[in-house]
Amino acid sequence: MVRSLNDQSISKEVKKIDQDTILNKVPAVTVMFWITKIVSTAMGESMSDFLSRTFNPYVTVILTGIITFFAIIYQIRRRRYHIFFYWIAVAMVAIFGTMLADSIHIVLRIPYAISATAFLLLLGFNFYFWYRSEKTLSVHEITNRKREIFYWFSILFTFGLGTALGDYTAYVLRWGTLISTFVFLAVFIVLMIWRMFAKNLEVLTFWLAYVLTRPLGASFADWSSYRLLDQDPTIVAIFLLVIFICLLIFMATKRTINVNKQNF
Repeated sequence: MVRSLNDQSISKEVKKIDQDTILNKVPAVTVMFWITKIVSTAMGESMSDFLSRTFNPYVTVILTGIITFFAIIYQIRRRRYHIFFYWIAVAMVAIFGTMLADSIHIVLRIPYAISATAFLLLLGFNFYFWYRSEKTLSVHEITNRKREIFYWFSILFTFGLGTALGDYTAYVLRWGTLISTFVFLAVFIVLMIWRMFAKNLEVLTFWLAYVLTRPLGASFADWSSYRLLDQDPTIVAIFLLVIFICLLIFMATKRTINVNKQNF
């Protein structure tokens, strides 16, 4: 009788651990990861401009926020990493994050420097509570629900911070979108080189680079839309969307081929 109760207790504990523990649901940080991330941020910028200009901006922001919320919730509820679901959630955060940052400046008339500082503080607080709770900020260890929630809050805050930072350099410092693109690209390359040689700073360099991909992709998208195409984000939005989908198909196909090779 006692043994039966002990077995039931152990079974419940194992089941609880199994429910709380998940496979790492963040993709490997490779060259393809960074390319897809930059394309998704550029697409988020141009798609945000396209939707806000084509439809009622207030309704668009609300609907995009709702879709983003459910995309993240669905991603969190899944137990395994799935290329399409993960990157769709990232893309929705890119679009909504752009709308949110733009609304803060345009509607509330809050300067870019203040909004950037606010998002930086939010990101810092999120990292503080994440590390205090889990003792790690590594994206290679997103293995339970709590870490994944902290992770997605970090993603949202990095998009808000990156958007405000990119607009600040382009319009407040008057660098323009093209010069901003090259500046952020140069800093990003430096971080990638630093990341290669400083393995002990892998977490720091990852999150710094992650923040920079936002103004890098957005500055390029703005330059393409407003300089090359006479302030029409439609073509750029569609073009980047097609590239984004092609990248997802390529990664999914490559992953399937690798799995089949392992099975043989």
